[in-house]
Amino acid sequence: MQHIWVQWLPLAEWWYNTNYHATNKVTPYEVFYGQLPPNPTSYIKGCSKVQAVDQLLHNRTTILTHLRENLHQAQNCMKQ
Repeated sequence: MQHIWVQWLPLAEWWYNTNYHATNKVTPYEVFYGQLPPNPTSYIKGCSKVQAVDQLLHNRTTILTHLRENLHQAQNCMKQ
């Protein structure tokens, strides 16, 4: 998994930019675009008939879940 981290970097960047920041009371996305960030829908495994698409979207959902958990943990540590 370590050799493909770069392909997930845009998701980490998206998560950071769409996550609420306590300091300025908005997300970086809102600051830049002046509107609420879009909320991606979760993918349900097996919805695509193309196996490669199905796997990619399932992996994306898994990575987003991990990113959320890890960033929330980091934020909670910073609050203490």
